Amino acid sequence: MPYFDARHALLVGAPPWALLACMMAIADVLIFVAVEFTRRLDCS
Repeated sequence: MPYFDARHALLVGAPPWALLACMMAIADVLIFVAVEFTRRLDCS
């Protein structure tokens, strides 16, 4: 992680915004799938 200095625990560069956006999009899709799956279960 070139943007993080582990020795001092500091951000030293710009975070990888594209990677963070992709991970957030994948998390959103997984949450959506889980909600839809749960909604289709017969819970009554």
